Amino acid sequence: MDTNKTEYEIGNIVNNSLFNIESELLTIANTLHFRYDEDVHISEFIQYIVGTYSQHYAQEQIQAFEFIADSGHGIGFSVGNILKYAKRLGKKLNGSFIKDTYKIIHYAILALYANRDNKEI
Repeated sequence: MDTNKTEYEIGNIVNNSLFNIESELLTIANTLHFRYDEDVHISEFIQYIVGTYSQHYAQEQIQAFEFIADSGHGIGFSVGNILKYAKRLGKKLNGSFIKDTYKIIHYAILALYANRDNKEI
């Protein structure tokens, strides 16, 4: 990301990207009936991901996960967090089921990133 851009400019870029993704999902949803609301969940998950980039641990130019992944521990770190959130899923009183599910998916994507050099499917 260009560090010379203002928060307003970055916000516009993010909003335009979200609009494009949601427009594509809507186009697909109009031709394919998502039985389990996958299009809705994907759209909400993307919004969750975007929100993580405005949180305190994403304010630096290099995120902590980059150091973890570059040191060879990205997959283990991600899987450990997947297990942590899966174990507590639905057990908290504040209704964090959806947010914790998004965290599980996000850590799975981070594991894919950590495994980016291994093209095995």
